[in-house]
Amino acid sequence: MSLNPEDHEFDQVLTDLYTAKQYTECVVACKEKLKEKPLNLQALLYMADISLEKHELDDCIHYCDTIIRGVDERIFSVWCWRGQALCLQTKYDEAVDSFEQSLKYNPAHSDTWSFLALTLFVQDKKAVAIQMLDMVEEKIAELKGCFTIARGYIERADGNRDEALMQFIQGSMTMDPTSKDYEENKEVFATEVSKTLDKE
Repeated sequence: MSLNPEDHEFDQVLTDLYTAKQYTECVVACKEKLKEKPLNLQALLYMADISLEKHELDDCIHYCDTIIRGVDERIFSVWCWRGQALCLQTKYDEAVDSFEQSLKYNPAHSDTWSFLALTLFVQDKKAVAIQMLDMVEEKIAELKGCFTIARGYIERADGNRDEALMQFIQGSMTMDPTSKDYEENKEVFATEVSKTLDKE
């Protein structure tokens, strides 16, 4: 997530705490900032994301709704966080609506498409989820191959172990070794392959 200090009031201390994942200190600093200015975008964004990270789902939704209604409804990550929190509360229809709003503002965000597909799957709409991912990959070239994790989760949950393994292995083979997230993503794929093999 990025925040343009030219567009909004910006506090480097908040950013340093948030970036360092010093969430307890960041929450305290954000709450102080919000006492001064209840619609401070930077503090609201950090509070929403930290609340989701800590599974404080009602708080996450509250901060997301405050941003959407009071500051700017076009920030796609806020809709995505809101959708994740709602999904964790098993409010799947509302989650789908939030993910669709997020994609309206950033139609090439692979994580949001993945969350939407997984939400559709838990609503017993596997065919719709897979068809949607196929369509998105065909339509948005830069998303080709981005959904192997989501596809693997869906297939594994549906009992298709071999198909899930194929997805995870294919994803690990197509990663860009020069990307900043390469090591983290490699570990994710290795973990999912191991989990899938353990289900044998």
